[in-house]
Amino acid sequence: MIVRVLLVEDDDADADYARRQFRQLGPEFTLERVSCLEDALVRLEGAGGSDAYDLVLLDLGLPGVHGLSALTAVSEINAGLPVIVLTGHDDEATALAALREGAQDYLVKGKSSADTLVRAVRYALQRGQLQAERTALERRLAQAQRLEALGRFAGGISHEINNRLTPIVGMAELLLASLPPGDTARGMAETILAAAEDAAKLVRDLLTYARHQPDAAKTPVDPGEILERAAALIRATLPPSVVLTVETATRGARLNGNPTQLLSAVLNLLSNAADAMEGRAGTIVLALAEVERAEVTTPTNPPLVHARYLRLTVSDQGIGMDRDTLARAFDPFFTSKPVDRGSGLGLSVVHGVVLDHQGAIAVASNPGRGTTVEVFLPACE
Repeated sequence: MIVRVLLVEDDDADADYARRQFRQLGPEFTLERVSCLEDALVRLEGAGGSDAYDLVLLDLGLPGVHGLSALTAVSEINAGLPVIVLTGHDDEATALAALREGAQDYLVKGKSSADTLVRAVRYALQRGQLQAERTALERRLAQAQRLEALGRFAGGISHEINNRLTPIVGMAELLLASLPPGDTARGMAETILAAAEDAAKLVRDLLTYARHQPDAAKTPVDPGEILERAAALIRATLPPSVVLTVETATRGARLNGNPTQLLSAVLNLLSNAADAMEGRAGTIVLALAEVERAEVTTPTNPPLVHARYLRLTVSDQGIGMDRDTLARAFDPFFTSKPVDRGSGLGLSVVHGVVLDHQGAIAVASNPGRGTTVEVFLPACE
């Protein structure tokens, strides 16, 4: 593993001293140096961003930077990026204050040996990893609590709406049956019935998300057939500039599921991918593969327990989502689309279907670089 370190140091002599120490640590450490905070922030915000580095060595005595403002600026870009502060002989009080503000460790310039440096670096990386895991756990817990509360609310609202829709649908059907062919009122009755049925479908989606309905019957399903059906349906709606490709490598694997729910989930994912293209040319990839449990990576879901899983992947080259939008992607009624496009239930419904099938779902996205959704569903033993 290569440890990538960004050194922020304005003094050439101190920077050369740090380079000599890092050369003694071996090829697993790489060091890049910038001489001012502005250049450091550009590096951390640029291509690859703060993910391009594993650690920052930050001089607290940079010119024009007062107190702990340099540490604050780096932390605002990525609060989980480990930082070791560098301080002079007579400024350890500031270094201790930096530790209280989130720095992982501090080193006194000119007094740190290679052994001291490697211990500090490894400690900072380990502590940073523990903090990142804790933050991820807290985020997953908060999301689970939010989704549970929204699910209860959605279930209650759905039942109330359904009670009011039932007589509307029934009366519209009776009215339509009583009108002779050619009657001008038939068009109005058909409009009422179509609107009521659309509303009933929305209620079913809500109930699927809330999981307040009896488990739908499940049978062994060929996921490849589900993908081909979904692809055939969605291709008719795609503009010529968007190409949909289907890749399957499952060797006849099956999953225990409800075909209707699974088809609805795949169509929702493909519809979201198509909307994300927003008229630009590109490719949507729908892929299916069989993986072992050890290959399943679901940072936003509980651990999985089955031996083998089918991984369904939907990738697009669309506009992508920023971090805040991605954090709310599964919230019902939340959507980044215009008011007249979508109800905000797409991913919420998919999430409910996946949970009902004892699976997991993960979403990765970057603005301007597209979105990838991975769904893991247990394969039949």
